[in-house]
Amino acid sequence: AANFRSMKFGVVTFPGSNCDQDMIYVLETIMGQEVERLWHKDHDLKGADFVVLPGGFSYGDYLRSGAIARFSPIMQEVVAHANKGGYVMGICNGFQILTESHLLPGALLHNTKALISSLEVGLRQSKNALITLLGTTPSELTDSLNESGVIPSAPADVAVGMPAEMLRRRPDVRRAELQAASQSALVGVAEADLYPSFSLLGSFGFASSSTGSSDFGDLMNTDSFTSTIGPTFSWPILNYGRIKNNVRVQDARYQQSIINYKNTVLSAVREVEDAMVGFLKSREQAEALQQSVRASDRSVEIALIQYRDGVTDYTRVLNTQEFLVEQQDSYTAIRGDIARNLIAMYKALGGGWELREGQEILPTDVKDEMMQRTDWGEFLESE
Repeated sequence: AANFRSMKFGVVTFPGSNCDQDMIYVLETIMGQEVERLWHKDHDLKGADFVVLPGGFSYGDYLRSGAIARFSPIMQEVVAHANKGGYVMGICNGFQILTESHLLPGALLHNTKALISSLEVGLRQSKNALITLLGTTPSELTDSLNESGVIPSAPADVAVGMPAEMLRRRPDVRRAELQAASQSALVGVAEADLYPSFSLLGSFGFASSSTGSSDFGDLMNTDSFTSTIGPTFSWPILNYGRIKNNVRVQDARYQQSIINYKNTVLSAVREVEDAMVGFLKSREQAEALQQSVRASDRSVEIALIQYRDGVTDYTRVLNTQEFLVEQQDSYTAIRGDIARNLIAMYKALGGGWELREGQEILPTDVKDEMMQRTDWGEFLESE
């Protein structure tokens, strides 16, 4: 067993530490041990046999706890001391510094895990939305959705054609256009009731001369053939008020369908413009953020070099690393925005339907089930 009474203790002080003096007081006053006060920029343990890393500072507020402190010059001496079999003890944040310095296995990632949990919630919700959109069960897509991948890269050049022409491929625009055309025809049908109508009616058949019995023996004789024919004339002149009001109603509905068609087209144009602007500007922003990430990474390297040389303190290192993380996160997010904006532009232009060309309209099991209930003919076959 080690004789701690004969050991010399060294207590390391980091910027922001508030437990170092407590540790020194316990070792010197209460335990009567010899204590060396070690500063984080020192390059010498000053003969300490037992090194204590106290806690109390808040490096974990921005990054993993102790991620910055492990780069201090004193930690190089502490790691070398531990590798030689020397005694090292970490308290609170000091324990976290030991994990970051790989003197202890693992890492303390409470802040990171909290962030991952929120990201996992969004990921699961997106998966559920995709499952609902595809009309399937989670078990059928578990394998494909659990695979990791990279953010899709947009092509350098995107051909969108003539947006005004391509907009007509959109189902909502085509539906609004056909609804307006259908309502226009209904106006003509209503106006037709204002005018006289002529029709020609006729009938033919066979008649039996037998009465009071079930004998139809002469039914197929040539003398049993009968026929009638004659014209009819109709003019609902007394209902002119009702007919005129019906014409007005149909015309009002036609005007409503025209306005709905215009609004649908305007909304489609807005979606296309929004997606195009978002796609182009997000690419410009991605280029700027990529340069910012490179510059920030270089700033971190310079700050760490200055810190090891004692030129600067933790604050500069912490600020540069925090800014680097923010820029990396922004760059990753904008890369996702590029892909989403391109998809939105493709969707706004009515694209994507040609991907089903030559494929079945419905899954085979659904089509077979519908064919068993009703004779669909060739309507369910792909063109």
